[in-house]
Amino acid sequence: MQDRNRTAIVLGAVALLVLSGCAGNGNDSDPDASETPTITAPPPTPIEPEPEEPEFPEFDDVDTSDWRLAEAQDGRGSLRVPPNWGWSWYYESGEGVPQGQYADTVTLNMSSRDMITLQDLVNPPEQCEGEGESVLLDLAELPANSAYSLIAIAVPDGDTVQFAAGVIETERTDALSCGVSFFITDQELPYRVSTAATLPDSDLDDHWEFGSEDAAREYLESDEYLDVRASLLSFNPPS
Repeated sequence: MQDRNRTAIVLGAVALLVLSGCAGNGNDSDPDASETPTITAPPPTPIEPEPEEPEFPEFDDVDTSDWRLAEAQDGRGSLRVPPNWGWSWYYESGEGVPQGQYADTVTLNMSSRDMITLQDLVNPPEQCEGEGESVLLDLAELPANSAYSLIAIAVPDGDTVQFAAGVIETERTDALSCGVSFFITDQELPYRVSTAATLPDSDLDDHWEFGSEDAAREYLESDEYLDVRASLLSFNPPS
């Protein structure tokens, strides 16, 4: 009886040691074991939407077969004008004007209203700087020389919207955020061919001011603008 009890005690002790060893092995950890690194993917790069290309209205062709030729007195370009337009011409050779050239001004008008002016200027205003809200309403390269383009632009001015159209260097047509100086400066004597010298213009004729951008866009559909546009597109820049 005593042998049985002693055997039971020994077996119980062995079982306890085995169980303790198993438990200990389960909790042991290797301090030198390296953990698997967690790889975090970078956030996706947002895709910037491409800027929308402005849409310009389509214009009907204008018959210019009976139009007259108007040209600057100093030979600095010419354009065709409707037969019912007149023009006034003024020039002077002043300080700062290159030798043999005039500071020439030809103003094309209709019913006593100035429509397009060809003008030389020794010190023209520079392109505006800073952010603005100008809107490009019309754009077309000149048939005579693709280095120049016709533009029509609108700029908010208080309760009104100012409008102007003219010819500038084609390379400048992407930088009209705050308005434009219509003076072309790639010649020895800068000149302009436009309805206004600059936009915005504090002295702009009321005829070129509209109550809204939509009203300015409606003007593009008028016969008057079609004549202005066709005349500007006929401009032949000086060589």
